[in-house]
Amino acid sequence: MRALNQHTKAATRLRNRESHAGPPDDLDIEWDQLVSLRNATGYGSDTDNAAATAATTDRSTPQAAEPMDLERPPFPPSFVSLQPAFPPDVDQATGSALLSVWAFLHAFPELLGLVPCSLEALVGGMMQGCGSALLGRIHVALLRLLQADMEEAHAHGLVLVCWWG
Repeated sequence: MRALNQHTKAATRLRNRESHAGPPDDLDIEWDQLVSLRNATGYGSDTDNAAATAATTDRSTPQAAEPMDLERPPFPPSFVSLQPAFPPDVDQATGSALLSVWAFLHAFPELLGLVPCSLEALVGGMMQGCGSALLGRIHVALLRLLQADMEEAHAHGLVLVCWWG
């Protein structure tokens, strides 16, 4: 999935460069700065400088044109101290699912008949478990919506068949 996203971003950057639409990409600006710094310090031979110059002029594939001895700095930089997005008890997969649920609840509050809750409240409800009043309200709202949908389908003569296996 990550490779597909990177490929899509590279294709988008290439299309933007070909159409000359918009400002240059941050990746290209950072690469130009790295190559300029390298050329200013005089590091490497003339052939390395020629390869670096070719890399700055041909931006169709900046990763493929990189000189072998020039590396991009790590991201995020070491001086940035990232804080975890969720409590230690919540793993990344559960946190991602909670974000999706929270976004759904905020997208359709009128349809569900709920007042939007904060992400912290939703995480707290998940940590509390089956005794959470918030999760109970969400569950009942979803059941009511499902019941209303089924009643509407039945009123229009649609037959819903469920096969339980």
